[in-house]
Amino acid sequence: MSVGTLFLCLWGSFLSAGHLLLVLRFQSHFENLEDKHMSENKKYTIVVKHQRVDVSKAVYYAYHKAREAERYQNKVARQFELSLERFQEDGVHIELQFTLYQPIVEDKLIAQEQIQKLKLALAALDPEEKLLIHELFFNGKSERVLALETDVPNMTIHDRKQRILKKLRKIIEN
Repeated sequence: MSVGTLFLCLWGSFLSAGHLLLVLRFQSHFENLEDKHMSENKKYTIVVKHQRVDVSKAVYYAYHKAREAERYQNKVARQFELSLERFQEDGVHIELQFTLYQPIVEDKLIAQEQIQKLKLALAALDPEEKLLIHELFFNGKSERVLALETDVPNMTIHDRKQRILKKLRKIIEN
């Protein structure tokens, strides 16, 4: 076990969980790092509970890498923070936005009427046509799968589907 690892084990209670994880993760990477611009005699220190502590070069770089990562994550979190108070400060009345985007009663009634027409049109189909529409649209089967299951050519299934859809449109429009 290296001195840096031993130090981190003893020092782990002072670090946040994120710092400790990142320090341990990058420690082996930085142990092999050689810096041409710094002398080998340079002392590396970090601040722990308002006191400077001597550490190895690897621990020093790993610690600062973790600090920078945490700063970046906090910065990103602040940029995308949404709060009701902030919307109100910016002049956006969130209650008004909710009322603007609620479905209108007329739209609901129109949708219900269209569903009712579709149900009546489906009831007017032959049993074979109902089965085809049910398998394709309600059970989510593809034309190819249905063709394999029924031993009917794929193009025949497709043509029947198109003919049935035209028939449904005609019934609904009248």
